[in-house]
Amino acid sequence: MKRLLIIAILITMTCAYASDTSKVLIFMRSGSGALEFMLDKEVMVMKETLEKSGFNVVVATLDGSDFSEGSMTVKADLKLADAKVDDYSGFIFPCMMVASYPEPEISQESMDLVKGAIAAGKPVAAQTGSLWTLAKAGVLKGKKYAYAFAEKHPYFEAATFGGTGVLRHGMPIADVVDLIGDLRLDNEFINTWTAGVERALRKYIPNGTKVKGGQKCQDCKSDSLVYQEGCLICTVCGSSRCG
Repeated sequence: MKRLLIIAILITMTCAYASDTSKVLIFMRSGSGALEFMLDKEVMVMKETLEKSGFNVVVATLDGSDFSEGSMTVKADLKLADAKVDDYSGFIFPCMMVASYPEPEISQESMDLVKGAIAAGKPVAAQTGSLWTLAKAGVLKGKKYAYAFAEKHPYFEAATFGGTGVLRHGMPIADVVDLIGDLRLDNEFINTWTAGVERALRKYIPNGTKVKGGQKCQDCKSDSLVYQEGCLICTVCGSSRCG
């Protein structure tokens, strides 16, 4: 799902600025709870996709240091404070899996860059948790945003929740649950997070929806499973499983 959202972000920027070689800045914020995964599956996916489209990608961090964990290293080209809005065609703020509660730490440099880019009419793309940077910078006022849920923090009061990127584009909730359920990675932090999202979304699946994906009842081994109040119910033996 995250890869789908990344590609959606990049399509808009590519269509708008693919006429000649332009520079795009990616800002990697600190505090990731799953840095190796975020560098591999988020930052590098964005960077390589843009480079294949002919963009010159510049990576910035708050202090200009490289980010490295496990087998992954992404080199920083400059400190964020040294980035000049006029030098770039667009700006991308990856999520980086930084905790958002009670409120993420957001640098003044990142907010200044966002405000300057918007004032100059430059596109700014923020993925998932980095949406907080745009909200705190005050540029979401009167705008719609896509997120996992409608954020209640005062920073978002003047913005309109437009749904999640996947659900807004018509994918049935049951299929989203199956998609998230397949995300089993070598990172316990992410697996715990995806399991929580899966449980939350199940509550919104219409009762009686047949379970797909070849799942079988743990008791009678029947594949006749349906969703009921967020739980999996076997219509053959009546066994139920919630959570």
